[in-house]
Amino acid sequence: MSLIRYATRIHFAVRVLEDALAEELRAHAIRAPLIVVDKDGAPCLSLVLDSLPVRLSPKVLHLENTPSPQEATQALRAALDPDARPPCDAIIGLGGKGALDLVRCPDIQKVQGGGSGSAKRPTFVIPTLPGSVGLSSVVLSSHMPGVLNGQQNVPDVVFCDPSLLQMASPRRLAMAGMDAMVHCLEALLSDAWNPPADGMAFDGLRRAGLWLERMVADPQDSEAGREVLAAALNGELASQKGAGALHALAHAFEGATKKVPEHGLLHGALIAAVLKFNAPAVPEQMSRAADALRLPDSDSLVAHFADFGARLGLPRDLRKLGLTPQDIATVAERAARESANRDNPRLATSADYASMIESAI
Repeated sequence: MSLIRYATRIHFAVRVLEDALAEELRAHAIRAPLIVVDKDGAPCLSLVLDSLPVRLSPKVLHLENTPSPQEATQALRAALDPDARPPCDAIIGLGGKGALDLVRCPDIQKVQGGGSGSAKRPTFVIPTLPGSVGLSSVVLSSHMPGVLNGQQNVPDVVFCDPSLLQMASPRRLAMAGMDAMVHCLEALLSDAWNPPADGMAFDGLRRAGLWLERMVADPQDSEAGREVLAAALNGELASQKGAGALHALAHAFEGATKKVPEHGLLHGALIAAVLKFNAPAVPEQMSRAADALRLPDSDSLVAHFADFGARLGLPRDLRKLGLTPQDIATVAERAARESANRDNPRLATSADYASMIESAI
């Protein structure tokens, strides 16, 4: 990798919406923002609306009524109609991965200007889970062609408020937190050259290892929420190095079967198999990951993660999915085609992915 870039405004503080949202909107001369909110952002919507400057005319697009990415994209295009009065002059993504990825989609960017020659609307993101914070440069999925595939726009401003995590359920926090931890782990294991990303991935993995279980056990623990959200921020910044086999499998399961609708749900069940597969290719990186979690060696790392997801309440294995041989073959083939597989330190074939899946049943 020859390109290293970190360039946007990030506010990170408790009550950051009350302190910074209105100021940023005024600085960008925003008058009619469109707030795109998914189910993970819905509990926080009233707080966002209360934090807007007076005399604004916000519109709200609820993604809960748009079950597929294609429908969500169509709804967003309609909401950004340049002939609407008043026309939307900014987009605010509020929630989890769904809303934050959608508002940064290049396919949406084509219509953001409201016509030929006009300026791009500013994009703001407000994460409400410690998974996606809206900074991943690439959405590594091929099951949403033309919608959320490829390079993503960097938002103009990111608002990270740990107190928003307190409105999420322990299960949602567990899935999103595990995904943030995997962002850090896969960035650290990547053999791409990016020293700043390595440092952030190491720090993020350390923070998640120390605080994630505590946050899931008590979502009102503000200190734990702050540390896990910091780990999520590190993980997304470090994701410039790419992802890996765990994300290839996650996207493949989501795209190939309706049995896994939630991103990050199966990381805990699959992580040990993926680590065992990658270990021969990156022994030094495996040792660094073990160091981040204060484990004695890479063998301890595999054993640690074999139980970690279960301690968060995530599935320990894939048995309850009732996967058929055809399901396994389909998911394995899709995983091998995922762009995340090309970033994995050891390129996996469909047969390799099938073996990983079968070892988790």
